[in-house]
Amino acid sequence: MNRDQTDIGQYEALLGAYFPELPLDRISLLGEGWDSIAIEVNHAFVFRIPKRPAVARQMCKEIRVLEAIRPYVKARIPLPEWIGAARRDFSVSVVGYRKLLGTPLSEIPSGSMGNRVLSEIGNFLSELHTIPKGVLKQADVPWFRWTGDNSDDGPRNWREGLQKFMDRIRQDVIPLLRCPVRPVVIDVIEDFFASPQNFQFEPVLLHGDLAAEHILVNTEAGEIGVIDFGDCGMGDPAYDVWPELTPFYDGPVDELFCARQRFYRKLAPFHGVLHGLLVCDEGLVTNALRQMEAEFA
Repeated sequence: MNRDQTDIGQYEALLGAYFPELPLDRISLLGEGWDSIAIEVNHAFVFRIPKRPAVARQMCKEIRVLEAIRPYVKARIPLPEWIGAARRDFSVSVVGYRKLLGTPLSEIPSGSMGNRVLSEIGNFLSELHTIPKGVLKQADVPWFRWTGDNSDDGPRNWREGLQKFMDRIRQDVIPLLRCPVRPVVIDVIEDFFASPQNFQFEPVLLHGDLAAEHILVNTEAGEIGVIDFGDCGMGDPAYDVWPELTPFYDGPVDELFCARQRFYRKLAPFHGVLHGLLVCDEGLVTNALRQMEAEFA
């Protein structure tokens, strides 16, 4: 979605109303994701505006978690300094932090950074996944929410959340697939749930959305920063770890870790379909269905 100057004016008015002490010499659209709009101010600050009440609730959780984990991870992470008060159904209206410098990993040519950056990312996940349980309990970290779960309380455990996600897939996604692919998807899902061992891992704090665009790389030092913790929550460490990161990961690993890892990778297009249906984005739905059929064909 393209944002014109009228929208920028609205964002400037919003920030000015909540943070009158903040100079707004230069304001521009930094980006727009599924859940929020990112605004850059004075080339130094980033403000995220939630699109839906459920996203605002996620931001409140994100603020708590970032404060709690800061002493335990070496990678640079956002420090929320500006928090807009609640408005209407939104528990927080806007969140701002000083911009983390670096090039998004998604914009760096594949292979050009070698193992150095992979090692940094693996080390970040190892630190994140071994944060003491008492710290996470103190921060009231909930279980990870799967796409489409906008309930106030969320799931009570990993299996319940995943089961609700699969129920949504059966109801809303599988009917959209071509007939030859449908039974394959159903078999993969049923096989996973048929094995109790798939749910006997030690739960950890997940970033929950560790995509390449959420990792900022200092190309000279090889150091990283990690942003967008909105989906963080308790869950299976295999969900966070990309296959190519496994050799650099020192967190909790069990004998079924890689098998679960492969299963979660297959679920990626389902998130796209469900979100596309939520926001009525036909192009997103079509593209995600195409990826899904290629994955399961």
